[in-house]
Amino acid sequence: MPYRFDLHVRLEAVHTMHDLQAVRDAVRAEVHDPVWFLGRQWQLGEHRGADAASPALVRATVTETPVTGRSNKPDENPRVTPAEAIIESEPEQWWTIGRRVRVGRALRSAVPAARRGDPTLQLTGLAAPYDGLNGRVLDGLALYRARTSLGLTKVQFRAQGVPAAEPADDWQPRRRLVLRDRVRPESAGRVAAARSDELSNARRLRRRAAPALVAG
Repeated sequence: MPYRFDLHVRLEAVHTMHDLQAVRDAVRAEVHDPVWFLGRQWQLGEHRGADAASPALVRATVTETPVTGRSNKPDENPRVTPAEAIIESEPEQWWTIGRRVRVGRALRSAVPAARRGDPTLQLTGLAAPYDGLNGRVLDGLALYRARTSLGLTKVQFRAQGVPAAEPADDWQPRRRLVLRDRVRPESAGRVAAARSDELSNARRLRRRAAPALVAG
């Protein structure tokens, strides 16, 4: 006789926080920038979707903060280069795994023979699927860092496409800034910004493209 087992599973959201205000805020599903959100939906045509609702009336209070760069150079001017690319850039960001391998192989013959087996100049610590390269291939980034002791020049690296200058590191680990933009009905569309120097998961904002937003 066959047996039949009916298994019913119920998914239920369970929160671990006992802060009722935090729960209310989560349920409200507030967005960081509602005006941008609506504009983006309009730009992509989402308001014309068959299953989409169109806003009947939108009131917004808009404020603007000029964003200035470190200099007028194109790669540091947010009017030329997108601000995200300037703010989020970091030293040695050019060195992807593929470029480290390519530069290491290209300059292998220029490295003194006695140093080619130096473990400090080889790739290490790479996770799968690149772990097979650990200890077997010269690391282009390691060669660049040790170029003086290896007798290598920046010209050789420039020939491989290595940038002439690295982006400056404006990240201040002791300074953190959190912007909590909440649009509430009772605030009539006004945006409130709260600043904190203690939260560990704060957004990484740098002085390079947003000096007005860095906690001072």
